[in-house]
Parts: sequence; structure tokens; C-alpha cells
Amino acid sequence: MKPFFSYLGSKYLLAKHYGAPEHPIVIEPFAGSAAYCLYHNVERAILYDLNPRIVAIWRYLISVRSSEVRRLPIDFKSTDDLRIAEEAKYLIGFWINKGASEPCKQRSAWAIQYRNATDCKVWNEACRERIASQVDSIRRWRCYERSF
Repeated sequence: MKPFFSYLGSKYLLAKHYGAPEHPIVIEPFAGSAAYCLYHNVERAILYDLNPRIVAIWRYLISVRSSEVRRLPIDFKSTDDLRIAEEAKYLIGFWINKGASEPCKQRSAWAIQYRNATDCKVWNEACRERIASQVDSIRRWRCYERSF
């Protein structure tokens, strides 16, 4: 699987060096964007993070239907203007300003520049579709707001 959102300090590119999981359930402390679990396509994961917004995003992704993801808006000035779940705003907020430690409300200049790209650089139709196509793969994951 590919990342569901970009997060400061993500280890997605390093995950291949950590080796494949040896157990059926993977525990990912300091979950963030859960790069290890995603890289290795784990079926069952337990994620721990102290950031309530990160936990909210994961709980949303674990339970949301792909059809709902496909209805998330692409064009907007600020996530404050959107009439969607707060957790969905957080998710989008990480796509409109890459590598942030908290979700943003407005697109960065970089995100504006690439918003019509056909890949998943920033929040766009391709990104939304990638997320929608992957959510069913994480139904057996759980996320907890606590220290590992």
C-alpha cells in the first residue's frame, strides 16, 4: 500500500530496510502515517500515537467507506469551509501542505502548483482515489491514543 497521508518524519522509504514482519499482528508505536505497516501491506496492525489528530485520521480511515472517500471535495479555499467530518479535514490538511506536523487549513504554494497533477503529490482526484482504493485493506487495523 502507499501512504494515506504525508507526515513529518515518515519512514516509508526506509521501511524496506527494516525487514518484513515476522508476526501476523504488527504493532507500530509512534504511528504517524504508519509507514512500516503500509509498506509491508500488513493485514492486522495496532497503531499507537499521542497526537489526537493522527489517531482521529486513522480511526476515520479504518471505518470509512470507499464511496465516502470518493465524495470528499477537491476544490476549496480552506478546510474550515468544508462540511465534512473533522477527521476528513485533518486527512486533507496533511495533503495540502506536505511534511507538516499538524494538518493545514489552506494549500501551500507548492500544493497549489501541483494540484492538477495526475499523481499523488498533493490532494487531488488521484490522491483521493488511491485512498478510496486502499481503505478496505486496513479494516483489521486499530489505533489508540496513547504511548506505546
